[in-house]
Amino acid sequence: LLTVISSTITRALQAIQLFIAFGSSTIVFFTITFYMLSAEQDVLTLLVEKIHPAATSEMLQRMRDTVDAAIIMPISGASRNAIFLLLVYWALDLPCAHIACVGVVLFTLFPLFYAWVVCLPWVLVWCFTGRWVTGLLLLVAMVLILSGHTEREIMLQKQTGIGDYVHAFSLCLGVYVFGINGVLFGPMLVCVAKL
Repeated sequence: LLTVISSTITRALQAIQLFIAFGSSTIVFFTITFYMLSAEQDVLTLLVEKIHPAATSEMLQRMRDTVDAAIIMPISGASRNAIFLLLVYWALDLPCAHIACVGVVLFTLFPLFYAWVVCLPWVLVWCFTGRWVTGLLLLVAMVLILSGHTEREIMLQKQTGIGDYVHAFSLCLGVYVFGINGVLFGPMLVCVAKL
């Protein structure tokens, strides 16, 4: 009886701790988001004005494009690919979509292969079990959806000179040098180097 009470109290305290931690993180997130949305200038402009007051609007735009190409664009592309994959897997009623999403995100951020390669195990299983239509439909959908970039992504890659492989290298180098924080610090170093 004493162990049951102790276990219950421990679980209740863990739940309270989780609620407090989640609540404080949420408050900080919404406060920062509100500040960023209500400010007349973006964060990059405010930082550059403090560090280098003589910066031109052309220089600021080049900085924004570099940050977008090195940090924002790969993460948004990986998110977009994962969402499309989830929708296709949901429409075809395929199992283990979360595993495929993790693979697609990894292959989008670290482009060793095309991201659609992740769906090949499902295609093979469906083809070998006699469901050819589902397997081929999945393969065609994934190749069409996950094979390319948007026009804006291609334009930014050409303008800034930061392509998929530079981004993957910056992630690998950042994680190697800084640990898990290198996921952000690696691309930030590329931004600084490009300026």
